[in-house]
Amino acid sequence: MTDATLAPTAYSTLVDAIVRTGEVEIPADWLQGRTTYGGLSAALCVEAALHAWPGLPPLRSAMLTFVGPAAGQARFTPQILRQGKSVTVVNVDMESQGGLATRATLCFGAARMSMLDHTWITKPQVASPAQATPLAAGPSFGQHFERAIAGGSIPLSGEGDPELLWWIRHRDRQAGSGAASLLALGDVLPPAAAVLYNAWSPISSMTWMVEFTQEAPQPDDGFWLCQSRAEVTAGGYSAQAMTLWGAGDRPALIGRQTVAVFG
Repeated sequence: MTDATLAPTAYSTLVDAIVRTGEVEIPADWLQGRTTYGGLSAALCVEAALHAWPGLPPLRSAMLTFVGPAAGQARFTPQILRQGKSVTVVNVDMESQGGLATRATLCFGAARMSMLDHTWITKPQVASPAQATPLAAGPSFGQHFERAIAGGSIPLSGEGDPELLWWIRHRDRQAGSGAASLLALGDVLPPAAAVLYNAWSPISSMTWMVEFTQEAPQPDDGFWLCQSRAEVTAGGYSAQAMTLWGAGDRPALIGRQTVAVFG
């Protein structure tokens, strides 16, 4: 096997495949266990919608259900559910060899004049990207991202509050900072419930609801600060809140995720 065969596949290369054919072969370097990394599945669903209708307004929210494992050849089927003056609702199904893998309901909305301009969520005070602790180990898909611990607790430490604070960014500089690219980043952190474990145990995302609060967010010194907090973990499931910040004090992405935890 040659080095070329082992070379990781860039995010932008997968996007190009969606644009050309509406399908993509998910390479092993983008897997999370036996399935496609959830952030990639979400991002490619958005890319499929944007390619089908290039004139869509900015993405305001995404509701994602990870129905089953996705591996091998994946096909994306976008469908407009409703198109109004300001808002267009699109459904995208991602199917692979096992059938339906991910279902995305995407709400695109044009900006409207409003007297309201308020941000209540506070950006954490953390070490800068240059001062943070770099991470190298992790799942296969992690090689596509630069990651550094900025604060919070440590996964598998079995102690501390179940909160993670990492600086993250794409290694692929062509990934940009659009909504799809941010979705690919937003799920990079392990579920915050992993802090409560002393040894690794399977964890699997089930649903993810995401809201985008800026139309053109920019990174902070090239990085994005991601915060994940496990708020309630019981009965084999964890409810967690997630926030992604770039430059400035307004978050670029906020979300909630339901995670199945085992062990």
